[in-house]
Amino acid sequence: MEKLSVIAKALRVKHWLKNALVLLPLIFSGQLFDLRICALALCGFIGFSLMASAIYLFNDILDKNEDALHPRKRMRPIASGALPIKEAVVLALLLAIASCILTTCLAIRSGASIAFLVFYGGINVAYSIKLKISPQSMSRSYRRASLFGFSTVGLSAILPSRHGSA
Repeated sequence: MEKLSVIAKALRVKHWLKNALVLLPLIFSGQLFDLRICALALCGFIGFSLMASAIYLFNDILDKNEDALHPRKRMRPIASGALPIKEAVVLALLLAIASCILTTCLAIRSGASIAFLVFYGGINVAYSIKLKISPQSMSRSYRRASLFGFSTVGLSAILPSRHGSA
């Protein structure tokens, strides 16, 4: 039970609530009670959340030494040693793969969801490995990517039903 708590903390599951924004198109489409569409939207939410957690792990692995010296970040599972690096790497890879599988299921209906996932993952990896991107431009890019992504992932589940796709 302790290990699951450590993993949940490392995945930052409490931050998944923010990812619920991908469900907004479902709510505003008037298809909230269509179980098939809700299932697709839920897959989009879960896929996006899994990728977000994989990126959190990747970033924490790279920042382990700096985080260990920080007053608050030193308590994070990777920085504190509660989650070993090898386990974190395997977990991050599994989460990213699971995310891609779920999103690929959505991509059968719309390529926008997989395109967003790749864009979202890429921009976050670029941030994590500290490519020469100014904080201001990174912040603007991240906000744009997030707004674009919340809409496209949600819409990828909704738009197909409006056009009669299965």
